[in-house]
Amino acid sequence: MDAYKVKKYQIIGLPSWGASGRDLYDLEAKVADDVTPTVDEARLMLRSVLAERFQLRIHHETRELPVYALVVGKNGVKVLPNQSPCRNGRASAQSSNKAAEYLHWAFFAGVLSINTDRPVIDETELDGVDYCTADGYSPTLAIALEIERGSSVFTAVADKWGMRLEPQKAQLDVLVIESVMRPSEN
Repeated sequence: MDAYKVKKYQIIGLPSWGASGRDLYDLEAKVADDVTPTVDEARLMLRSVLAERFQLRIHHETRELPVYALVVGKNGVKVLPNQSPCRNGRASAQSSNKAAEYLHWAFFAGVLSINTDRPVIDETELDGVDYCTADGYSPTLAIALEIERGSSVFTAVADKWGMRLEPQKAQLDVLVIESVMRPSEN
């Protein structure tokens, strides 16, 4: 997943041994002149190792997959655009240098995928950045608190955001594994 920047649902044809989580491998790689590679360079290196050691052969396709569409509910949205931090948590993320990065609404829709069995796509047409719920929480914190209290993600989205998750199908990019083998010993 990391080598190709894909999510688990975007991988087609993974053998059972690769999906079990029991086959773990330690990989060691050396770089020229002990230069620390960038994340993208490390991904390219990992792709090379996967091709060489695991005989991984892949191709990309677009396939129709089940998704949830995040849509506005009957009574309208309950999140509010905000110009300052939410009362009980910030709607924006903090980067490593502590400067605020305001997040577009589509980010919050994507976060919901963590709590569902399929990807979530944003169809709310909300524009702008930095939202709070009516009770002052950041959108993700409000959902997390509701789930912690025993609500389903579907109920939490309706109650806190005024939205719903509709099952749909969408065309998504997938990585199709043509062949892969367990690596041989060194």
